[in-house]
Amino acid sequence: MNKLATFCNIYLFPFFKNAWALGEASFVDGIHACHSSAVYAVLYGVFSSEQVSHVLDLFCSGYWAFECLTVRDYNDMIWDPSVLVRLIHEGRLIPDQMDLHSEEELRDVLVKCGVPAAEDSAKDGLLESVSLLYSKTQNGLWTARQPQALMTAGKISKVCPHQVVCGSKYIVRRESARDHLDLLLSSRFWPPVYVADCAQKVALCTDVLYPELASQMWGNNQGCFSDPTTTPQYVSCSELQDQPYSLDLTAAESNPHLHPLTKSTSRWIVRPDRPNTSHDAHYAMSLCKELEPYTGMVAEMCDQSEGETSNNDSVAVRRKALVFENAAYYYLYNRLLDFLSSRDIVNQQIAEVLSECQPGEVVMIRDALYKLGVAQINADQQEVEEEGAGGELEKHSDGIVFEEVMID
Repeated sequence: MNKLATFCNIYLFPFFKNAWALGEASFVDGIHACHSSAVYAVLYGVFSSEQVSHVLDLFCSGYWAFECLTVRDYNDMIWDPSVLVRLIHEGRLIPDQMDLHSEEELRDVLVKCGVPAAEDSAKDGLLESVSLLYSKTQNGLWTARQPQALMTAGKISKVCPHQVVCGSKYIVRRESARDHLDLLLSSRFWPPVYVADCAQKVALCTDVLYPELASQMWGNNQGCFSDPTTTPQYVSCSELQDQPYSLDLTAAESNPHLHPLTKSTSRWIVRPDRPNTSHDAHYAMSLCKELEPYTGMVAEMCDQSEGETSNNDSVAVRRKALVFENAAYYYLYNRLLDFLSSRDIVNQQIAEVLSECQPGEVVMIRDALYKLGVAQINADQQEVEEEGAGGELEKHSDGIVFEEVMID
């Protein structure tokens, strides 16, 4: 079918384009009139009767509308860079030494990535096709539609499960996986789990641009919970289980890739559960036992961001298109919007915790990670004890016992 499609676009498009210009009826008549045309003779000179039937089906279904098909266009159409990344992991493609690969090796890469190459293609042509596929993944696969003329593509906001904004990036042009990666790299700590509707594209972009970092975070799994070349597996991640809280950040300071809460370099990029998404089934967050409780909440957040209406005032305001006189106003407005909406959420959380506080307890921000906690004041003792991870008590001389608060 790939051979048929290529032949249709290169050789037969001018004929059907002229037929369609006369109207739909003339177009259909033109297809049937092929029996007595030179085009029909060409078809039967190349394909069998069954293949000719497939060609006509392609045009009747609208495939003829591709007026020009370049190598880049063709690569875009045939939606598998994950195979390219796997070949890089296996050492079968060395990005910075592509020109040293033989013609057979380049052809093998293209075939495995689903990019057919003509048998008589020279090495230069094969090298161009491989380079284009690699550069497209490196520069960031598109993750959204092109914005309208004279409009920006908005911004990406990284929020916690409570929708407090902890990072954002303003997008001028069309959104790509590179924008998500830039946002993650700007974080003080790359989050243990990043949920996005374009999870696979973000993971692949990371693998290509920062292979050493990706190797530490997920090895050869391309951001998944399990090997993406095998059947998706239901897993349990010990790093995502509830951990006894520790104020010790020295481990993270010695290794910046360690997350201070999980004490691990492991990271995952997942997507919300959606129907008809078998192409990236390995990235479904429901495949992880520890993330299952969050699936409903994430689905609700996605519905709010994609729906036409929302009961959430902050979501409605963010979705409203506005015109600014200059970029500074645009930047300031959005920063204020992030701050005010996040402050409202935090104040609500503090109010909820205060309502549960016992006498002698106060709410406070605990440490450099800004986790919300409760402090117990004990003025009768010079030293008090705090329960640690192993059930033992650690002494402090400030008269305060720290207690972590989990906010649902």
